Amino acid sequence: MSFEEALKIELAAVAGLKNKVYPVDAPQSVKPPYLTYESNDLLELKTHDGYGDHGNLECTLEVMESTYAKMKALGGLVKAKIKSFQSRSIGTTGPYIQNVTIADLSPEMYEPNVDLYRKSITFTVFF
Repeated sequence: MSFEEALKIELAAVAGLKNKVYPVDAPQSVKPPYLTYESNDLLELKTHDGYGDHGNLECTLEVMESTYAKMKALGGLVKAKIKSFQSRSIGTTGPYIQNVTIADLSPEMYEPNVDLYRKSITFTVFF
């Protein structure tokens, strides 16, 4: 199972996000709360044996909610879920996460074009 498949399973288990986790952008018909994610390709580590399936991967999540208070609460649940990745396999058969670092907590914002509050969370995993 790929990192993104496993990530989607993990995030969908957060209260309120079942069937509301989308890559890059959510359909316009989706009502809050919802979450979007995007990640880069695995930065593979080279060893004497060549490249393997281990390395660093950076991911950004966008938590979207209808009120500031709800966004803060859901953002806290999502952040706790990310921290739980440390030292375990994610998803059903996903990668074993050796290390997770929450790298950036961008400012929370109000998005007037969709009338929602947004919290961005960027993190890096090593697997």
